[in-house]
Amino acid sequence: MGIENSSDTRRVVIVGGGHAGFRAAKRLLDLRKPSDKLEVVVVSSETSEVYHGLMPQIVGGKVQARNILVPLRNYLPGMVFYNYAVERIDLEARKVCLDPAAEHAKIEIPYDCLVLALGSVTDLSRFPGLQEHGLQTKTIGDVYHLHDHLLEMLERAVVEEDAAERERLLTFVVAGAGYAGIEIGAEANDLLRSALRVYPGIRPEELRVTIVGSPARILPGMHESLAASAARRLTARGVTLRMNTSLVSATSGEAVLSDGGRIQTRTIIVTVGVGPNPVVASLTVQKDRGRVKTDEFCRVPGFDGVYAIGDNAAVPH
Repeated sequence: MGIENSSDTRRVVIVGGGHAGFRAAKRLLDLRKPSDKLEVVVVSSETSEVYHGLMPQIVGGKVQARNILVPLRNYLPGMVFYNYAVERIDLEARKVCLDPAAEHAKIEIPYDCLVLALGSVTDLSRFPGLQEHGLQTKTIGDVYHLHDHLLEMLERAVVEEDAAERERLLTFVVAGAGYAGIEIGAEANDLLRSALRVYPGIRPEELRVTIVGSPARILPGMHESLAASAARRLTARGVTLRMNTSLVSATSGEAVLSDGGRIQTRTIIVTVGVGPNPVVASLTVQKDRGRVKTDEFCRVPGFDGVYAIGDNAAVPH
């Protein structure tokens, strides 16, 4: 089923309702005048943008989901919205093909301009066992589950009589020392240690929170002095940092590290394994490590009217 476009109206289709897609749509709608005859279409499998910067605070129990969800329809009045996943994008025919429910006819949306804002996905294929035994942190559901899991480990440990199993229950491993890994690791550590006031049977020194990262220092995207300050604060709060080391595989009771080390644990928190969106991966455009290469104005070379922004774009700095 094709969606026809009026001959005197220009249609901008934004695929992805995350931070980049939301901001692009908001800016276009704010600037649009009736004389522009511009139709702004947003396609997203989610009905709300999630402010990912505050998701670690959900792990720590300091923020509720309603505080970081931005309903697209509430904040983008005047848009045309399709709450479907993108099946594929035909750059030659200039149309976006959606993947609605099985009983519904396929939907094809022609465009005059296209904005690629599909973001990234989690790809754990390089880490045997991590898909099955790791705790992911990509969605609101993931971080709520992680919050509950951390407290469940305390509940189980406080009555566990086997010393080895008790140690596994009270050992927590965070894979990744970038922004997400450090923030989630810090919040998890704070939650666990603050909860000990109602678990008098667990001594603070029994808790072991370890952040594992392949760079030489945490937060490689931050200035070295600020990263060093963060490292000192984490260490002072009882967090162990294992740098120049990465997680290579996992089982239900063990994290295997690149330096040959093995950590006995029932909790492996995943903030690594970022991969390109499959729809973006299928596009015949120039790419840089899976991201769409653009010029400094986010234009995709060779395709007039096509732009890429956000995590799926490689924009020259």
